[in-house]
Amino acid sequence: MFEVIGFAGMCLVHLSTFPQLWKTWKTKKVRDISIPFWLCLWSGLLLYLIYAILIDNIVYIVSNVLGLSVNGFMLVLLIKYRRRIRNEK
Repeated sequence: MFEVIGFAGMCLVHLSTFPQLWKTWKTKKVRDISIPFWLCLWSGLLLYLIYAILIDNIVYIVSNVLGLSVNGFMLVLLIKYRRRIRNEK
């Protein structure tokens, strides 16, 4: 039962980043999005993943792998579109 609650929470937390990710991918506008925020979030998720592996908690492992993937993709978009902005100037 506790795992079900954990997976539900994991889904909601990681789904919350999809609107920003989708908007960024579609509009390619990244000027006002903070890269340090996404780097801190990604780094924190990496540390949580290491912790989850050490305590062998499948809910945290799956959650953090998903979070690292989604937020890593967001970082790739931010860097890619910021370079594009610099090259246009």
